[in-house]
Amino acid sequence: MKIVYSSEHFRHATTLALTGCPTPYLDIPTRAEAILRAVEEACIGEVIEPQDFGTEPVEAVHTAEFIAHLQTAYRATRPFYEGASPAAPDTYAARGWRHKPSGWPGRIGYFAFDATSPILEGTWEAAYRSAQCEATAADLVRKGLPAAYALCRPPGHHASNDQHGGFCYLNNAAIAANALRRWTGERVAILDIDYHHGNGTQEIFYRDPDILFCSLHVDPDLDFPSANRCHCRSTASRSAGPA
Repeated sequence: MKIVYSSEHFRHATTLALTGCPTPYLDIPTRAEAILRAVEEACIGEVIEPQDFGTEPVEAVHTAEFIAHLQTAYRATRPFYEGASPAAPDTYAARGWRHKPSGWPGRIGYFAFDATSPILEGTWEAAYRSAQCEATAADLVRKGLPAAYALCRPPGHHASNDQHGGFCYLNNAAIAANALRRWTGERVAILDIDYHHGNGTQEIFYRDPDILFCSLHVDPDLDFPSANRCHCRSTASRSAGPA
């Protein structure tokens, strides 16, 4: 089995989930490095760098405006933050409104749904390379490899097509599944095993008959992301069907 990994994840490294709040940021680089050491010590397979499939697989899942936001938010918000402080929302847009904020303080809150995914100088590069790891693993399987492991950081399953949150910026699993569907013309299944509900992945494929999404998680009424409980009637989304 191939393990796809990129050290670009180090470009997204912070210590606080929200600037000025003493909440530890849990998705730190040592998480990915610990997994890398474990798979190397277990001799599971060769560790390889991801291919670069460009932005096309990303654009097939996320909106162009959202991608542009992730690419430019850090640089554009420097007048509002001191030094290298990450760009993080302090207010959130009511998504029922039709108007998208034009000012950066408003836009930061429009494209995020919580405070756990601040945008740093290297966040886009780290998220982009993480998505390429997933796309590379999918491509390896498409070409005949029985299995491939994408060691992705930042993670992805909370990111929707136009919002980031829950430490997630680009939805890696959605990007890989959609690419496989486009490359092969076959239906694809995603099994999401995590303490938290994969709300972003479910939202992306909620009405897609060709991609089955199943999530095993704690009741969202008890823990993050609780706002999505009304869409989670079981461990499978409406897109259920034979893969």
